[in-house]
Amino acid sequence: KIGHFYFGRNRTFLLWFDRNFPCRAGIRGNLPSLLKCQGRRIRQTPQCSRHRRLERHGRTAMARIFESPHRAGAPRKPQLAPLPMQGCGQNSLRVPGAALFCVALLCAPPSAAGLDLALYARLLAEHTQSVPDVAGVRVDYAALRGGAPDSRQSAAVNNAAADWRRLVASLAAADGPGATQAERLAFWINAYNVLAIDMVVRHAPPQSIRDIGSLLRPVWRRPAGMAAGRPRTLHEIEHEILRPMGEPRVHGAIVCASLSCPSLSRVPYRPETLDAQLDDGMRRWLADSRKGLRVDRQAQTLYLNPVFRWFASDFDATGGVPAFVLRHAPADAAAWLRMRSVPPRIRYLDYDWRLNSAASPPTPRAPPR
Repeated sequence: KIGHFYFGRNRTFLLWFDRNFPCRAGIRGNLPSLLKCQGRRIRQTPQCSRHRRLERHGRTAMARIFESPHRAGAPRKPQLAPLPMQGCGQNSLRVPGAALFCVALLCAPPSAAGLDLALYARLLAEHTQSVPDVAGVRVDYAALRGGAPDSRQSAAVNNAAADWRRLVASLAAADGPGATQAERLAFWINAYNVLAIDMVVRHAPPQSIRDIGSLLRPVWRRPAGMAAGRPRTLHEIEHEILRPMGEPRVHGAIVCASLSCPSLSRVPYRPETLDAQLDDGMRRWLADSRKGLRVDRQAQTLYLNPVFRWFASDFDATGGVPAFVLRHAPADAAAWLRMRSVPPRIRYLDYDWRLNSAASPPTPRAPPR
């Protein structure tokens, strides 16, 4: 929020606040108190109600003060007649709004953009690969981490690592999602997937993402990185932001870097194509009998990914898990479900937490009994 020019006895001051700062009207105060604002909590003064409000919120003023090179002790002839000011700072002069608006255009820091989707799309295309095994899509974490031992490849790998750090920085500086549900879903799905990859990139190559955490402090509750201006955890994004939106198809879109997760989308999620992308991700997940859905006709049993047990309540609004699965299941499984007069017995597959890394293809696992 752009503040005001203040003409003091010896210097001219321009004070502004971070654009997300809660005080929309700016702050007017005498020069000694304003000089103490930079990088510190504003001190409460009895003359100014705005100071008291900021102290109550406990926020830190992001004040930046620019001084014009007036000679100390030289009296400055005011260019404008003194205007009465409410609160503190009665000895200051204020520049009219039109002049202040012009200064705002020239001096205000540029607003943060969103997540760099073009860069994310390029990194996904260059450092992920579709595979026929259970992972579906594997991620080259070593390239995104950087530091290749082979000198012939080190330049390319280090460039990839620099691009990855730039992508993570764009997520940290992003303004946040837009106003529509599609914009919010697309932003936070991308944020979850980027931060899950970054958790693996920033740590020594683990066998599983769960190795990054501990029994008392699992990886989901550890700081995963910055998103939309503040630290986030994977638990917060999934359980406090995405799930409350009431869209159960997000379970086929967020990927926790594990083999039994849905296959990572190799293109970013975008608001304009989100509905089709969510349908496609859920269908591809359920079409894989090793981790999504498997029908045992002899035992009259439907095997599902454990996500449908862990978060069964998320599917209640769509008629429950069987009805949801019927809409997204492969054609042969859907036909078998429709022929049944009673709901099938449901069992759950084992969840494979091994990493979906491109460096270590998994050994085959016996199907669950």
